[in-house]
Amino acid sequence: MSNTRRHWLIALLSIVLLLRLGSLACYPLMDTTEARYGEIARKMASSGDWVTPWFDDGVPFWGKPPLSFWLSAASIKAFGVNELAVRLPSFGSGLGMLALVFASMRRRRGRDAALVACLVLLTTGLFLVCTGAVLTDTALALSVTLAMTAFWRMETGGVGWGYAFFGALGAGLLAKGPVVLPLVALPTGAFCIATGSRERLRRLPWLGGTALTLAIALPWYVASELKTPGFLAYFVVGEHWQRFTDASWSGHPYGSIHARPPGFIWVHLLLATLPWSPWLGVRAARAFAGRGTGSGLRGLAASDPWRLYLFFWAIAPAVLFTPAGSVLATYALPGVPAIALLVAELWSATPPHHRRTRVPSRWAGPMAAAGLAVAGLVAIVYVDLVVAPNRSQASLLSHVARKDGAPARLAYWLDRPFSAQFYSRGNAVEVSVPSLLQAMVRQGQVEYVVARARDDLPPGIASDLVPVARQGEGRHASVLWQVVDPPLAMR
Repeated sequence: MSNTRRHWLIALLSIVLLLRLGSLACYPLMDTTEARYGEIARKMASSGDWVTPWFDDGVPFWGKPPLSFWLSAASIKAFGVNELAVRLPSFGSGLGMLALVFASMRRRRGRDAALVACLVLLTTGLFLVCTGAVLTDTALALSVTLAMTAFWRMETGGVGWGYAFFGALGAGLLAKGPVVLPLVALPTGAFCIATGSRERLRRLPWLGGTALTLAIALPWYVASELKTPGFLAYFVVGEHWQRFTDASWSGHPYGSIHARPPGFIWVHLLLATLPWSPWLGVRAARAFAGRGTGSGLRGLAASDPWRLYLFFWAIAPAVLFTPAGSVLATYALPGVPAIALLVAELWSATPPHHRRTRVPSRWAGPMAAAGLAVAGLVAIVYVDLVVAPNRSQASLLSHVARKDGAPARLAYWLDRPFSAQFYSRGNAVEVSVPSLLQAMVRQGQVEYVVARARDDLPPGIASDLVPVARQGEGRHASVLWQVVDPPLAMR
């Protein structure tokens, strides 16, 4: 690259990173998944219980291990209860993946190719979304990226990379559970079989490495089972087998099952890796459809094992979840760093005259920078003004007045979203019995009532309430009512 192009590439990377970081506090937590995980982290930080994530009062959350909740709770301790704090760990995991991708490609092709790989990763749709959301998938993807990087580097980098490999597996077990094992075993095993080389497997410090993995992950699994018996049976059998094989499984109490036909994960992968997946798909099809000794998997294994390694790594999540009855786009995230590396690898191997754009070089950088900045700002405004009112209670609860610094007491009639718990600091209760709600209102136990517009309030309390605010549309609409002071029964 010329210095001008390189400087503009660095500027583009900086703009995207700064926009993503700055956006973390610009829109509220969204129901259900993001607000649910944010509320679990808030409960952990406020209760001081670092063993059991709690779904609700007295209800443990057995759906995911605690690594993401630990990180978000620690961030809440440092920065307070806000959107920035709970999202920072996902952003940090994204930075970790970027650092590993940069180091791998710089070692392979130099600094320019490393910058291209980082730009591809940072502008991939799924990666960009996940690094600004409260998710468990980013910590898992970082663990897989470290494990895959360490496995490749181990051949020339010494035993330290072998222990890094097993340490990453331990972190993955705490990030999302045993799923990390096939996500790493599938691509590394396929690569060793395809290349006919088992040298890397023999170099792994199996005894000490396995001990390291267990030392990282096992204490929490034991402590969690002892504290809330039944966790292991649900988590291992239910979450990692029944949910995988049965789309109609009814044992999942923490959200909805995302039933999809077998193989739908490949559609997720294609869409989630836009805008790069079409270009990469065309290049891959040409490579595998070609004739001669350099085509196909066998030719790729002989001519360039690194590209074959990236190929197996990129498709491993899709292969693993092909027969799954319930899949999400985020399941493809562990393979996205490999896709970024593969795009940069193919770009670096392209003759320079084929890389030129039709836009003059002196205008390409400024135009791209301006376009990214405008697109980022438009996306933030759209999410905050259009998406958030139907997906979060933050705006509605901003109308709640607090007296003497004490949090207001709220009752949600029939349906209490997780964002209501987060933004009320746990002071919102769900009520489904009309007589109970009436008693709470007239005895002064609640100061506000929130009801969906589609649900009529119980008869007999309308005269005790005055509407304060409304948000959302249709089935997402909510109305905030304030209890008349004093209630009718006390006048």
